[in-house]
Amino acid sequence: MASDTLTFLYPNDSQAGYDMDYLIDKHMPMIQSRWNRSGLTSWAVTNFTPDPEGMPPVYAFAANLIWDKKESLSEALGGGDLDSIVNDMTDFNKKKPIILVGDTVGKTL
Repeated sequence: MASDTLTFLYPNDSQAGYDMDYLIDKHMPMIQSRWNRSGLTSWAVTNFTPDPEGMPPVYAFAANLIWDKKESLSEALGGGDLDSIVNDMTDFNKKKPIILVGDTVGKTL
């Protein structure tokens, strides 16, 4: 079965007030504890850096959540934990992320 990826892209904005320690130490573990039972298999946060020409990135960072199968992500998003997870986002930033859902079509272990 194909898995799904849920990606949150956060704009590179000096007014965003990102608290990466909170994101890594509190927010992502909270997501993991609530959505593991719904099929979340892993997560990763990528902090973007300037491109090879030194231009700043459009996005400051991305959080990627990987699900065991497509149905698991749908189940998690329809469950009761989504509101508390979204509300917790304001504890580490002041900007709304762009949210993308995609099929994971290739990966390595």
